[in-house]
Amino acid sequence: MTIRNESGVKRKRLSTIKSMLDQGLSTHRRTGANDVGLGKKPSRKKKKMKPPMNNANKELSPPAERNVYNRASITHRQKQQKKKKSGQMSIKGDDASVTQQQHQSSKDDVITNDSGKKTGKKKKKKINTKPPRQRIVCIAEETLIQCIDRKRLLGGDSMQQHADDNLSDLPKDLINSLPDVPYKKSKKPVVVVSDSASSDRAVAEIRAELSSDHKQYRNQRKNNSQQQGNPSFSYLGFDTETRPKFHQGGDPHPPALIQLATQTTAYLFRLTFQGANHKTSEGMTMTKSLQNLLCDLNIIKVGIGIHKDVEDLKHAYGADCCGDGTSYLDLAPVVNLRWPKIKRAGLRNLTATVLRRKLSKAQQMKNWEMKRLTPAMEAYAAADAWVSLDLLAAIVG
Repeated sequence: MTIRNESGVKRKRLSTIKSMLDQGLSTHRRTGANDVGLGKKPSRKKKKMKPPMNNANKELSPPAERNVYNRASITHRQKQQKKKKSGQMSIKGDDASVTQQQHQSSKDDVITNDSGKKTGKKKKKKINTKPPRQRIVCIAEETLIQCIDRKRLLGGDSMQQHADDNLSDLPKDLINSLPDVPYKKSKKPVVVVSDSASSDRAVAEIRAELSSDHKQYRNQRKNNSQQQGNPSFSYLGFDTETRPKFHQGGDPHPPALIQLATQTTAYLFRLTFQGANHKTSEGMTMTKSLQNLLCDLNIIKVGIGIHKDVEDLKHAYGADCCGDGTSYLDLAPVVNLRWPKIKRAGLRNLTATVLRRKLSKAQQMKNWEMKRLTPAMEAYAAADAWVSLDLLAAIVG
């Protein structure tokens, strides 16, 4: 009986709650009230904002300084943000000069399209704080300038001379249609030097050939009064090759190859390569005789961007391996003096524009420290040194 009575009470309570919910739901549908139980909208009391307290005396601020806003107004912080955006608010203290003018200058940096919409900010150019590198003047440059001036004064056909002076850059799409440089067909010898003994032997051969050429030149110009007083030099084509680096960070690779070219032969001195054994002098091609040749002021080394190669050699083998750099002639300023309309001073462009030949650069990004150079790499390295001599001959010849 007790269980039935308790269950009956529970059932009664559930039915009562259900009836109350049904009554409240019908009232809500009829009146549209938010509160189901009450059947009417709750009263929403407006919250009164407390006036700001004075931090010094902990008292109320004067009525004129109270910042009491209703719901339609904006907060004091939003007002400050608006003032900052419009540039009307200045900053106190040391930055009091930051005013609307600076905001206007920042507005000027915004890029807008034709419809007037903002598309982004202008990229600010990075200011190079490094001082410009001082150009090293070759001791033979003055002599070459005199030869250029003399050629202009004594030039034969005026129309041909005018066309020669107006030489300008060849379009890039026409360079690939030119014939290749003729060094491979002429079968000029290329000597690869990979140890100290062959390095000394190659330097001796270079000096012997240059001295014989110098004697012939001196005999031809012996009775020419215009050449008296001008020092005569011997010239070598010069270039270096370095193993490329395909990741950022760390030091660059040292020069792996030095190319020295006479009129007949190109010598490739391998400075570092895989499998070099310094105990057996293999790979030790930077000998004392080679350093003396690189420092010789009577032998002018010719190339494009040659002083960057000299800096790399000095960084790897010491400051004395190439002397003071005055025996190295960069052809780019001389070309600019000879043909002012030529703007692209790269070796490939100058070969195409001046010599009307195509110089391939397909082997430039190869690994120059590999154990054995391929025939294509040897031909490429030799051509880079030979073409500098041909450019020099075209400038002054």
